[in-house]
Amino acid sequence: MPFSSIQDVQDEIRNHFFTPASLSRAVAFAEAERQREGWFNGELVYLFSLMKKREAIKSWFEYSTPDRKRRDLKVELADAAVVIEIKAAATFYKGGTVGIRRWATDCANEVPKFLTLPATNHYVLLFAYRAPQESDWKALVNKTQALVNEEALRVSIAMPRPPDSTPGGELSIGWLQVSTQV
Repeated sequence: MPFSSIQDVQDEIRNHFFTPASLSRAVAFAEAERQREGWFNGELVYLFSLMKKREAIKSWFEYSTPDRKRRDLKVELADAAVVIEIKAAATFYKGGTVGIRRWATDCANEVPKFLTLPATNHYVLLFAYRAPQESDWKALVNKTQALVNEEALRVSIAMPRPPDSTPGGELSIGWLQVSTQV
């Protein structure tokens, strides 16, 4: 039976990426100072293929808008359709660190694009490595909200980092839900 909630998908993603093997790859990316959005996308293709095979999701596919602009994913659940834009946020630059807030502009730029797509929910899935502090995630949400500049828009965050982890050493996953529901 397909998942009925995005929370089930979020749990699958968390369980897939918050393993010692996945976290060690994220650390390797950070230490090599490389951004690897392609790796995250590839892992998600694998994961969504497994979910489809066991019928946890109805379908998943790369989605294109009528004007042929590509969006990362549309996932069909039992009772919902979810559009997900994937971003990799490297929080380092030439040996130093940069705040996750610098990714707010990228996140805000996605909002008007994907709100035009028919779906029950719209998310920016942000893989941040090295993991920022939770307060930095809140600052990202606030800055994204300010940049979007729509009163009826709500941006929220979930899953900032794996349980019992320390900031700065590994991966952090954020889901920015964009909703016109107040």
